Amino acid sequence: MDVQSIIVNPDTDPHSYEPTPEDARTLAGAQLAIVNGVGYDSWASKLLDANPEGGRVVLNVGDLLGLAQGENPHRWYFPADVRR
Repeated sequence: MDVQSIIVNPDTDPHSYEPTPEDARTLAGAQLAIVNGVGYDSWASKLLDANPEGGRVVLNVGDLLGLAQGENPHRWYFPADVRR
């Protein structure tokens, strides 16, 4: 399995990231996509919705944790959430 990150520059703000055509192609061909959710990377969900793939698994961290839009999207800072 090949793993590819979309945002690789640590100075890039995912909240305001503008995806490229290459990003769209990457997500379109993904078998597994992990998105943060909760409004953090809504562009990623839009790209995935634009090219539905029957066999693709999408892990939305916000959905997994039962969070609503507007809640704190920075879940990777919460050790208990990371374990889940």
